[in-house]
Amino acid sequence: MLPSSAPAAPDRPTALRAGRPAVRCDGAIQHPLGVKVVALDQVRRGETVRVRVTTTSRSGLARGEARLVSTGGASLVGASRVPFGRLDAGNQTTSEFTVRLPNEGKRFLLEFRVSGEGQSGLDSRGATLNLLPDGPAEPGRVVTSDAGERIVEHRARRIDR
Repeated sequence: MLPSSAPAAPDRPTALRAGRPAVRCDGAIQHPLGVKVVALDQVRRGETVRVRVTTTSRSGLARGEARLVSTGGASLVGASRVPFGRLDAGNQTTSEFTVRLPNEGKRFLLEFRVSGEGQSGLDSRGATLNLLPDGPAEPGRVVTSDAGERIVEHRARRIDR
């Protein structure tokens, strides 16, 4: 029981709330660049793996480029830098890189840097891709996201080089 001086909880009219669209709450400070990295080929020792870097921008970007700054023990096949020029706000661009994995080794951490000239100067963001030829050490577990999407969840832990 609440003390008499405590305010009562406000009533929530369900009829009004049911018709309202979901509200997306974004923080006040967000990075202008979004970067996603995926392997396009199966990850096997001694094989070549193509990697796609997808960049999105919340604001306009000029003289943009994606750069592979570390192969994590793999060999670079092709260019380490892919210029993509102008990227308008809300749009995306893709850049592809190719690496060859050695015959030995359990893990190859690729590190990328995407940069370009934004409204306030240089915008830059990093991204990584952990190539595991044997697959994850743990199988993970299938969970359902709030949006109803089924995803495989893996326990996070520190990875030492």
